[in-house]
Amino acid sequence: MSDPLLSQLAERLARPVEEGTRQRARLHLLDWLACIAGARQSEAGELGAVISHAGWERATYLGYVLGREDSSPIGGVRPGPVVWPAALSMGSAAMDARLDAAIRGYEAMIAVGASLGEYHSRHWNASATAGLFGACAAFGSLIGFAPVEYANAMGNAGSVGGGLLQGLDGELLTRQWQVYHAVRTGRDAAMHVHYGATGPLDLLEGERGLFAAMTDRAQPLGETPGGWLIEQVLCLPADSDDEHGANREPASAAQSAKMEALASAGLLGPGEAERAVNIALHGNDAGELDALVNRWLGG
Repeated sequence: MSDPLLSQLAERLARPVEEGTRQRARLHLLDWLACIAGARQSEAGELGAVISHAGWERATYLGYVLGREDSSPIGGVRPGPVVWPAALSMGSAAMDARLDAAIRGYEAMIAVGASLGEYHSRHWNASATAGLFGACAAFGSLIGFAPVEYANAMGNAGSVGGGLLQGLDGELLTRQWQVYHAVRTGRDAAMHVHYGATGPLDLLEGERGLFAAMTDRAQPLGETPGGWLIEQVLCLPADSDDEHGANREPASAAQSAKMEALASAGLLGPGEAERAVNIALHGNDAGELDALVNRWLGG
């Protein structure tokens, strides 16, 4: 009998991360920073400002506002708005630890998103459902989880999965609430396992599990044999009218240009875009990253 799906996924998450993959993650960090920079003046930003004093938590309301967030062709999820706040949510974590956390968060979120199938995507926001797993994996990485801990934590996170599509196509802030919920709940699930909680390892495929409740035809977990799923994620330019944007591989020049454009749209002061580019692509001081986000969002 094969191991439960979450145990299989947990083994993938526990792999060491190579430096080249960290460099890829830096491009997605810059992409996420650009998205929250451009959304600073939004209604969602105002709500986030009164919900929390922490920059990473306020940012949960901003990453999914502009529709310019990164997206995965595998599973149809948008990982950045969910994974990066979780990966930045431990102030003592070094930059490499945060990059590794994001890589593992992308892996879990995309893998589960790919397994949910078309029926799920017609009724549920897969970025919220699978986002719970991504946030949980990212924070578990920061804690230093072993495979069994990843599996237990994701089992508990997924046990409260959801994210209905109703209300997501209007002016409501339901989408931002779902992201906030995914980040906080996934993070809390990891914290509970760290202190001894256990969870259902067969949460996905079990008789009364997530697949039985939320899809009519479960698919295999998404994977990139020998690599990480973040390597398949695409980035959009700042200009939503760019018809070729959906197929753009992230590159430092394109992501820097996006940062410059969206920082201007978000009314950030001179030099803030350049600071963000330097921190995201080259910085090793996690405190500088936290200070940047807090300054932008008033945390």
